Amino acid sequence: MENTGQKLFNLVTLSLCLVVSAVLFSPNTLASSSPVRDSGAYVDSGYANVQYRDTSDGAWVTQVGYSYAVSNYFDLDVGYSESDGGRPSNVDSADLNREAYYQGVFGGVRIQHPIKDIGFLYAKGGLTHSTFEESVQSAGFNEVQYSSGTHPYIGIGAKMHSRSEKDLEFSVEFSYLELDSDYSNSAILFGARYKL
Repeated sequence: MENTGQKLFNLVTLSLCLVVSAVLFSPNTLASSSPVRDSGAYVDSGYANVQYRDTSDGAWVTQVGYSYAVSNYFDLDVGYSESDGGRPSNVDSADLNREAYYQGVFGGVRIQHPIKDIGFLYAKGGLTHSTFEESVQSAGFNEVQYSSGTHPYIGIGAKMHSRSEKDLEFSVEFSYLELDSDYSNSAILFGARYKL
């Protein structure tokens, strides 16, 4: 049976997908004004669902990055990401406690579509090179394993312009990242971006 955090995560993910789909397929979406290039630094932070095989647990993820606008519809993204740890239980033994942390750098592309004068819908993808730490504990046993690797990531989201500050945008994003040692990370991130 799913835990409360997993149910909440699934509900928020489904709601975000429905809102993005409704806006994307709205007839008024195509009647947008000309977008403006928006290179800028950003910070995103939010809830992540760290999964290990068939189990999962919540963690907090933070990303800091820079997005360079190649054109009005295409950005290059670079940044740094880390989690505060998740504790998915081990499916092999009830006596083992696992805790996983990761940090890494990422680079990729973002394709975006303007929505009138409100903001943008976007999809992104690329590669993350991460360092992964897994701590496995049981009675009288504690082992910490480190690994690193390069893995793909994908995400969808929306950016909205601030009404009070013309160079400030707010964002909401769903992202997915494969990690080492049978782990993966799905996250709902909320953030702010300042255009330079």
